[in-house]
Amino acid sequence: MFDSISWPVLGLVLLAFALLAVAVLFERRRERHRLEQLTGWVATRAYTIEAAIRPVAEAGLAADLVSLPLFRRGRGQKVRNVIRGRTPDGTALLFDFRFTTQSGKQTATTEQTVAAFELPGPGLPWFRLSPEGFFQKIGQALGDPDIDFDSNPEFSRKYQLRGSDPDAVRRLFEREAVTCLAGLDGWSAEGGGAWLIVFRHDHRPKPDDLTAFVDDARAIARAITGR
Repeated sequence: MFDSISWPVLGLVLLAFALLAVAVLFERRRERHRLEQLTGWVATRAYTIEAAIRPVAEAGLAADLVSLPLFRRGRGQKVRNVIRGRTPDGTALLFDFRFTTQSGKQTATTEQTVAAFELPGPGLPWFRLSPEGFFQKIGQALGDPDIDFDSNPEFSRKYQLRGSDPDAVRRLFEREAVTCLAGLDGWSAEGGGAWLIVFRHDHRPKPDDLTAFVDDARAIARAITGR
């Protein structure tokens, strides 16, 4: 089998397999440790947790929720550590979400924790909020729409806001959300219909930081919805 392969090449192949095996073991150990900590966090609250990693379509999430743009990014979208519970504002979910993107021959995996809130009453207009960076500024210069607020240039400097009904989205945000988010950095939010999600791109808080993450996400959701 190895007659046509030189020993240096074979050594490199075996080293690659060994490194891959170590990476897989490290990943499993990391996720097992995270699950243990999350389980402890859930045990102090009236929540439940489902640890299994599943494709988004098989994770038991509402169709309206997974229709939001986040769940169409990249490929290989998967959900794990789904925490379900209720807050004074209604049904809430917390879960880890991952997807893979490819640029040329390079692939990258994004992992982030998402807080999702099911909202009673009238549905939200579709919107997408993200931190404003270099590429967003280029897009705006080329005509990509962005909802700005003259009354709060700090918000407009930090964030890009788009929506299917700009007037409705503007009314939604100008009540409290613009002021709230102007004092925060790096958050993203998407909403439409009965669901609103809040997250930080490529960020999974450590279990010790999870309470602060949830509190911040809930404050942002309340500021957006006014509820």
